[in-house]
Amino acid sequence: MSVIIKNINEIEAKKTEAHGEALYKILFDQNTLKAMTGFWQTIVNPNITLPPHSHEDEEQIYFILEGNGIIMVGEERKRVRKGDAIYLPAGISHGFINDSDKPCLILAVGAKVHTQKET
Repeated sequence: MSVIIKNINEIEAKKTEAHGEALYKILFDQNTLKAMTGFWQTIVNPNITLPPHSHEDEEQIYFILEGNGIIMVGEERKRVRKGDAIYLPAGISHGFINDSDKPCLILAVGAKVHTQKET
């Protein structure tokens, strides 16, 4: 396989049914990646909530590129801003609220968590 280069500005932002009004720009998915489940940008526009959801076998990391908001992880709610990195363990409910007047851009990566049974 040769190097794959994608420009975020050339990828159309799309909604996914499971994640409410947030927009996604998928850079790489499981069709390309071997160890990770995805690498994408999430756009949460002003006054939009990414509803709580969980991934039983996937951990994720969010990195706030622009903007701010409130991350919901389990019962916790924490204010996050540009430059913050958030670790989301597998199986824990998480969501995001953009309570500001500007879009929040989140760079995200997901990786499958292997159980002892699978290894």
